Amino acid sequence: MVADGQWGIKAPAKKNRAFQAFLRWYQTTQKMLPEWSNGCLGIFGHHGLGSPFTGQYQPPPLGLLMGRLHWISPVPRQIDGIFAATPLYGRPDIRFYNKNVASELRALQAKFPPNELFYLHKLSQCVAGNPSEFQATAATAIRLFKSRHPHQQCRCAWGKHSSGGWRRFQPGTVQDFWAYRCPYELAIMEMRSDWLGLLPTTLPERKRHIGHYNALAHAAAERGLVSVTNHAAGKTGQGYGPGVMPILKFHWSPEMSRLVGMVLVEAAISQMNELRQWLAAIEAGANPHCRDCLPPNICLVQHGGSDLQMVVWPAVGGN
Repeated sequence: MVADGQWGIKAPAKKNRAFQAFLRWYQTTQKMLPEWSNGCLGIFGHHGLGSPFTGQYQPPPLGLLMGRLHWISPVPRQIDGIFAATPLYGRPDIRFYNKNVASELRALQAKFPPNELFYLHKLSQCVAGNPSEFQATAATAIRLFKSRHPHQQCRCAWGKHSSGGWRRFQPGTVQDFWAYRCPYELAIMEMRSDWLGLLPTTLPERKRHIGHYNALAHAAAERGLVSVTNHAAGKTGQGYGPGVMPILKFHWSPEMSRLVGMVLVEAAISQMNELRQWLAAIEAGANPHCRDCLPPNICLVQHGGSDLQMVVWPAVGGN
């Protein structure tokens, strides 16, 4: 360091200007991020909706995170080349809700983690048999995967055993081995189990999921957030009787119900997009063992006394 407090390393003028631009951007960003964080009432995605049964995936691409940071605090073009990853620039979709919904959400937060409450709502709709928009979204994703990969025309070279191991096959022969499923079959099964059935078919896993649902429902009822209106059967043909899963009524406004429904719809779309990118990578020659995990892409934000904003980021760096 030299006496005036500046760095004493000599550098070409162009590089020095870029470094000074970086410092200015960094200082501005450091001031903006606390304001953004303080106004953020919740961050959601299909990996963070309160389920303890989510698998492990590869970390999200750094460029995707940099692109989101750019939206909050734009990265000057003269310095975007100094980062380890190129920012994937993209603008989120923003929807507005009445500020009363923000107040209601804050009140809910004080009683129960919102991600767990939204997850409970997701489960409860299937337990009650209520048709929902997030289920329609998942059904659309399943039709898309089926149309792009007709079962009788499978040319996949990878299959996953029912016990969890992957194996490479001659293209188009995975179906000859009954214990293996190709990536497209797995994608369809994942969307169906996470959004349509919600309860797996194997008895041990079903017991765990039912137990988790009952525990969440009991905790929410104790806090006055839900009430039990009836019970539904959780039978699998292996000894389950009726009355094991409560049907719930949520004590929140119609506006909050619409907000929760839209969060679930966007989470289903996010999962579909993640699976699409995973399948495309496999078809391009990537190993299927790991897949990029899209970071939570749904933010609920309120600054000051303004309306609540639902900020939904695109799955990739562009709409």
